[in-house]
Amino acid sequence: MGRLARLLVLIVVGGAIGTFIIFSLQSQITSTTPTAAQATIVAGILTLLGIVFSAVYKEISSFYQQTIANDDKKWALLFPWIHGYYYPWITAAKNFQASLNGMKAKSDLSDDDINDLLYYFMLFYGCRIRFLREAGGLILLSSVREGNAVEAIYHERVEPALDWEGSSTHKYISYLQNFYMTHMTTQPADDGGDGGPHPPPSAGKDPQVKPVKPVKPTSFSYMFFQFKGDIEKDAGLKEVKTSLASSAWARDKTQRTKGADSLGDFALRFEKGIEKLYSAWG
Repeated sequence: MGRLARLLVLIVVGGAIGTFIIFSLQSQITSTTPTAAQATIVAGILTLLGIVFSAVYKEISSFYQQTIANDDKKWALLFPWIHGYYYPWITAAKNFQASLNGMKAKSDLSDDDINDLLYYFMLFYGCRIRFLREAGGLILLSSVREGNAVEAIYHERVEPALDWEGSSTHKYISYLQNFYMTHMTTQPADDGGDGGPHPPPSAGKDPQVKPVKPVKPTSFSYMFFQFKGDIEKDAGLKEVKTSLASSAWARDKTQRTKGADSLGDFALRFEKGIEKLYSAWG
């Protein structure tokens, strides 16, 4: 029997017993009943009611303590996901949307425009693959329905709206995701030096030598200017850029607008799901 069911049983049974005793004793205790006997009966009734109410109070207290403890465990599980995977992905979608919206009026995109789009393609889909690889990719929100709604927008609207090369798009996206995972997910922490790897200080040397801090993961350590400089150095990126620049998708304002709208809806639905998650555990 669950805790809530036990609580309801205690309340119903305790109330029924107390009501029965009180009404049954009305016919038993009269003005001729000795005072000592009346006092004994009343004391017994009060003791019984006290036991019942004490049990109800303890059950209520335990119920809320267990609920709070369960919520704390859920929050401890999901907060790292929200901070480390959900928000970076939402931010990438918003930035991608803003980039596309800034090109709405353009029929022909410049080389810098293509570089900008390529970067946000990498960033958006890179956040996706990082979430898949490191956390399984299952979107957990306040309910299964909320998570499925976000997934549905991603698969049914965002992916088709950002498809610029048909069946070849997946190959190019995979390359961008691999580039993301090898260039954006780690960055040496600032240890006051050049950030490069150093061996730990040996025994017997100056104990004041500051040890090297570990590499810290981050989702936004690889900046656009670095990416732009690497395009000409990387044959794979050049191929993806050529495909994107020559695609009908890049020249079609309607298609770009559709992509921007789908990204905005994805980010909004995701944010609303997280807001419901906060409200459910608030």
